[in-house]
Amino acid sequence: MEKIDCNCLVGHWPFRMLREQGIDAIRAKHAETGISLGLVANMNSIFYNDPLEGEAELASALKGTGCLHVMTVNPMLPCFEEDIDIAMDRYNICAVRIYPGYHQYRLVDNANVERLCSMLKERNLPLFISLRMEDERLNYLMRPLTPEEFGIYDFLRRESPCRILLLTARTHELLGHKDLFIGRNIWYDTSGLKNGSFAIELLYSEIGTDKLVYGSLYPLFSLRSALYLVERSKLGEKELCNILWRNAQILLGRNGIK
Repeated sequence: MEKIDCNCLVGHWPFRMLREQGIDAIRAKHAETGISLGLVANMNSIFYNDPLEGEAELASALKGTGCLHVMTVNPMLPCFEEDIDIAMDRYNICAVRIYPGYHQYRLVDNANVERLCSMLKERNLPLFISLRMEDERLNYLMRPLTPEEFGIYDFLRRESPCRILLLTARTHELLGHKDLFIGRNIWYDTSGLKNGSFAIELLYSEIGTDKLVYGSLYPLFSLRSALYLVERSKLGEKELCNILWRNAQILLGRNGIK
């Protein structure tokens, strides 16, 4: 069974040391665990004044690896639309990722976010939204806005025109808002589901597996633990294929990924 990791990262994390990092570490970990494709973003772009410089770094790191480029955007900065067009032309990006918690803006009633979503709809690119990057108890130098503070659930209720992937949502958050995922173009990944037992089975019984994709948040989180959560669940082969491969292809708007 082929597998896609929709949530892995290169670059430096300024708040703590990472024992493993870089594209070589990602490729080695993927090879060990049978993952055939990674969607990679650059953590440096979160903190650069010019995020596009981080995308140039990422493109260089990904060259020849077969991994797909996820662009980081701060829609509150000027010229973000031009940056997306530049990245599409130069780097063949597959998605755009935002961090409203770290960049301190609300999603609702935000003209810049509305422009971003409309642009991504036109360009056939999905929007990846990071709900968090670490356990909130580790946020001691900088406190990001929580998902509630940046208005993620109000935003999702307004039917965004583009496809959306929620990254690192907790099980209780998904179950508490399960109505948002029925009949909408909203997906969610596995990286935040390790805060309780039988999370995959519980989500399957309540929501199904049509919108769940495998994502590790490696190297901030353990890649293997998120993968074992899926592979050692009691789901059937069809459901596992949905999570590990098929759903990601639909999210990316592709008939197939080579």
